[in-house]
Order: sequence, then structure tokens, then C-alpha cells
Amino acid sequence: EKDIIYKPIYTKLSLSHTGYNKKNMFDNDKPIMIFNIGAVGAGKSKLFKYVKQLLYEKQHKKLDFNEFSIDNYVQSSNDYKEKVNNILSKYDLQSYNLKPKYLNNMKIDERRNLINDMTDAYMTIKNEGPCNDNDNKNTGSCRDKMMNDIKDKIKNKEDIIIEINGKEIPHKYIDLDEDNDYNIVFTYSLVDYDKLKTRIYNRFISELNGYSFSQDTKKAPRLPSYEDDFLGSHVEKIMETLIMIRNF
Repeated sequence: EKDIIYKPIYTKLSLSHTGYNKKNMFDNDKPIMIFNIGAVGAGKSKLFKYVKQLLYEKQHKKLDFNEFSIDNYVQSSNDYKEKVNNILSKYDLQSYNLKPKYLNNMKIDERRNLINDMTDAYMTIKNEGPCNDNDNKNTGSCRDKMMNDIKDKIKNKEDIIIEINGKEIPHKYIDLDEDNDYNIVFTYSLVDYDKLKTRIYNRFISELNGYSFSQDTKKAPRLPSYEDDFLGSHVEKIMETLIMIRNF
């Protein structure tokens, strides 16, 4: 899409006490760790498809990535679904035929309360748990579960892609590559505020309608804040992170 800025950055970043160095560039024989940076609704999934094609052209082989997104962990959790169901009942949002303009037609205070309730539910399961689904009775947080899953893939030298919000450099994941076994790639997607806001509430309505129709097989919807001050602060932090990466 024309409103998305696709900027794959190919470089091997080695972590040291003094920062990163770029002496070792992309090595076709090493596995790949991609950090896909962007706000909610910025088009990270489409960006990943684009980057996979570029990497295929570079390596001339099909790459089988393990994809990690904290959203997938949280939104698939049974306890998150239970919290969301209570919120949907509270705000009478259990229909599966809502239109995108529905949120904008809500009273301002009611919409803000809805966003706050959805955010509290999401952050609780993300940071405290339990992060469980029908196949997994994990009692810990989704954040810890995803970290453990990533550790397993890195131990096995598998290709991985991790979606991050870009508010900081992901040292906690880079540090897992203790022996510098990976090519580390940063990609990012930026969208202007108006399009980002539209995408956030359109996606919420789409997820909500699908979830209301089939709760057993669909992820529960997520509704982050799309107020101008929140989005503005988030995008500014992403830009600061990208500048730090560029200047290493």
C-alpha cells in the first residue's frame, strides 16, 4: 500500500559492552532473526510478506519463519476471552454485524471507558496471565510464555520473526543470541495518524464481528487507544528507536 513505508534494513548487529558493530554483514549460512517494528495497525503483516520475498531473492531458498506476536498469545488466551466477553456484555457489543463507524458514534466518555477496559484486560493477561488456551494450561504471563518459546527456537537455530512495538531496542531478545549465530534484521512500517486510527478501529470491528460469530476458533478482539496524544507519543518513540539503530 502506498501509505506504508517499507524499509527493510539488512545488517548483522553484534552486541557488545560498547554497543553494536557492523563488521559482519549478512551471512547466507546463518539463521535469521527479524524484528518487525510498528504500531498496532501499521501493516506489519504485509511488510513481513514483502521482506520474506526480498530474503528469498537474496538467499535463493524458501525460508520457514517461526512468527512471534504478543497479540496472538494474549488474544488466544481463554482468560482474555472471558474478560473480553464481560466487556462486550457491559457495552452491549455482542452483535456480529457492527459497522466501523460504530465506535465513532459512541459518546466520548463511553468510548474512552471501553478502550480503558479493553487495555486493562489485555495488559493483565500479557504481564500477569494466565496465558492459556484449549491446548495449553499455562498459568504464567503471555510475555513469559512467548519469551520461553523464542528461547527454544533460538536454541535450535531456527529462523524467527518477532513483532515489536518499537518503543525501545529489543535487547532482551538480541541478548539471547549469545554466540552471534544470527543475521539480525530490523524492518519497520510507518503510517500517518489518520490512517492508523482508521485501521485500529476498523480492525477492532472486524475482529469483533468474527469473534462474536465463532468464539471457539477466533481470537478475541483487541482495542488499543487511538487518541492523538497516545499515537503521537508511540510514533515518536518508534522514530527515536530507529534513529538509534541507524546510528550504531
